[in-house]
Amino acid sequence: MHTDDFWHLIDDARTGAVDDEDHSDALVRLLAQLAPGEIIAFQRRYREYKALSCTEPLWAAACLVNEEADDEGFDRFRDWLIGQGRDRFEAALADPDSLATATWDAQSIEDAENLAYAAPDAYRQLTGGELFLPDVALERAFTGRAWGPQDLPRLLPRLATRVGRTV
Repeated sequence: MHTDDFWHLIDDARTGAVDDEDHSDALVRLLAQLAPGEIIAFQRRYREYKALSCTEPLWAAACLVNEEADDEGFDRFRDWLIGQGRDRFEAALADPDSLATATWDAQSIEDAENLAYAAPDAYRQLTGGELFLPDVALERAFTGRAWGPQDLPRLLPRLATRVGRTV
């Protein structure tokens, strides 16, 4: 699936959605209109973006946004970030502090996890079968955090100010 097609599907599903749960439901409906191979290609692309967003600077941003630093919270944060669309995603990759201008709440980040299941759900609806992709290590291995919670306001000053965390 071409990059533009992927992001158009993400954006089209968000149009008219009242929350992140609606967004994922709309994405399932859009994907279910595609051929099975296109749904698989979408899921591959989704996993690529999820892996691309597995960076220490974005983990630091997730700690501020989510007020937690565990693996599950970071995973949901990256689903939410993908769901925000290409411009926000690419801006956050380049500068995680740019998320200071984003809109979120704890529920929207939690509900965004459903985006990760949109392609498998659509594939199941369309074919009756399970979408299976080999479990390839797409996550980047961290060598250890180069920061601690006390460093977050220095690393991401605008985002830290936005969430009320200052030095």
